[in-house]
Amino acid sequence: MNRFKLTTVVLFLFTCCLNLSALGQDKEEAAIDGYCPVAYKKMGKAVKGKPDYAVTIEGETYYLLKAKAQKMFEKNPEKFLPKYDGYCATAIAKGKKVEAKGELFVIHKGQTYLFSSEKAMKMFKNKPNLFIEKADEEFAAMQE
Repeated sequence: MNRFKLTTVVLFLFTCCLNLSALGQDKEEAAIDGYCPVAYKKMGKAVKGKPDYAVTIEGETYYLLKAKAQKMFEKNPEKFLPKYDGYCATAIAKGKKVEAKGELFVIHKGQTYLFSSEKAMKMFKNKPNLFIEKADEEFAAMQE
């Protein structure tokens, strides 16, 4: 094998090794399954954000849909963050922290609530004020 071919093979193998090691590295996970918290309120739907417009707040990284959404979120994150740190609102009302799915949400009186299942979301929709009252109490107790 001539020197050129050997160098090419070595470079190819080196590049493959670099790519394989990068695959093993953990990517930073986005909060709320990567859904844009601004889109819930401004568009009324669950839309995946983009890592290019990421904002980290209190150790959680949120992906926003575009630069305008990123600016809105940075200016006033509390306006867009889901209640109960993004846990399922129905589960919180029952005293349990259950991971919510970013695509299952309800906007009620200007607040975003997330849910772990369609069933949990339906229960909330039937009696939102009751669930919110219980969830507020339970979540406050969990923070103590």
